[in-house]
Amino acid sequence: MMNKRPGISEVISTIIIISAMLLIAVTTLIIANNMFNYQSQNVEFEQAKNNMVNLASIIEGISGKVGASGYVRFNTVSGGPEYIANAGDVLLIVGNGTYNVTVFQSTYDIVRYRGGSLVGVSGLQMLRGTLNEIILNNQYPLGAVYLTQENGAYIVMNFSRINVVKMGVYNFTRGINITDYSVMYEALNLIEIHYIRLVAGSFSGSGAINMVARTINVTTTYKPLNTTGQVYIYFNKSSQLINVDPNYNTVIIFIVSTVEIDMFGG
Repeated sequence: MMNKRPGISEVISTIIIISAMLLIAVTTLIIANNMFNYQSQNVEFEQAKNNMVNLASIIEGISGKVGASGYVRFNTVSGGPEYIANAGDVLLIVGNGTYNVTVFQSTYDIVRYRGGSLVGVSGLQMLRGTLNEIILNNQYPLGAVYLTQENGAYIVMNFSRINVVKMGVYNFTRGINITDYSVMYEALNLIEIHYIRLVAGSFSGSGAINMVARTINVTTTYKPLNTTGQVYIYFNKSSQLINVDPNYNTVIIFIVSTVEIDMFGG
């Protein structure tokens, strides 16, 4: 007499095999999709890095002429550009050691690009310029671009710094002599300080974003100082001592370029 052992029916075994194959297929699709999204988001973030660096360069290039403009185009899918108004304060004070005068006081705005959820950066990384608040003699560009991780990966463009140029001694025009109508001059130390201020324009649309920068105003302010060889410059939490010719007084030439940022999709 033969012993019969219970076994798994062909139907049940087929279902188990198909289920296992489906599980493997779904898992493979999920992994492949995640890898694709990861690659896609990182490519988008890398392109945004180049665009932000180019935009900072464009802003500096157009900052000297009212009406000049330029733009970059962001192909946004998982991330996108953001305009942050009143991101911080700026305060510029100049003095001769005993007497100080406030030259400029305002807030500053920044532009940043938010990376996708799968993008990450390892702390602060500079892409352009420096975070130093006072730049001497055009050593660095005014527009700093850097990466930061703060509830996501961001590319930040920040212009909250000044460029200080010691120009030397020049004959500075004081006006016209009303007696003989001759031009009056005075030899002075000249120090030029340049600041680029970003302001918000219009924002509209979605999809691919065109970010346009346009210089809407350039103002020049002159601040005379009685100096004995030294000029102190204070900008926010930074300070800089400039040695000048003690035989002459000094004039601070402060130039503010106001650049409007517009964003529109399409």
